[in-house]
Amino acid sequence: GGETQTASEVFMVSVNPVNAAAPVWVTAASQTVSENNSGTAPNLRTEVASLSATDTDLPAPTITYAITGGADQSLFEIVGDKLQFQSTFDVDAQADNEFEVTVTAYDGTIGGGDTLSTSRTFTVTVNGVNDNTPQFPGASLANQFNPRVDVNFAENSTGNVATATATDADKF
Repeated sequence: GGETQTASEVFMVSVNPVNAAAPVWVTAASQTVSENNSGTAPNLRTEVASLSATDTDLPAPTITYAITGGADQSLFEIVGDKLQFQSTFDVDAQADNEFEVTVTAYDGTIGGGDTLSTSRTFTVTVNGVNDNTPQFPGASLANQFNPRVDVNFAENSTGNVATATATDADKF
């Protein structure tokens, strides 16, 4: 019989995290804002949404956002995690009131080799508010709130005295 010989060695094993899951959007794709609704100073832009996406990878990665498409992408910007209209854009429902922008959520450095991403196309509807004064045809700017109409009507007569027509630019 021989003697059994044993040896022991301690090995250090490191397990590196793998980016296995893409971000999942929490923020709804359909957003609604009111026209003429600017933010608070110093940011006077109209906020559309707080962007939020989650990622199940551990450790939890930082999610970053970028505008990556959409028919109206030039009207939007992202500041921090806020999607908002550009300050140069007049948010007015009397013009177009539906806008489209695509935002991509990244779970790492944008353009990084192991970064995963998920895009969401947002449809932003601008609701009108009653912000225009009715206008009487032919009324000057000076008397548009109190237009004067001279009417001659015979005493003891019956019938219509006058018909007033005004227009309002609001469409809602």
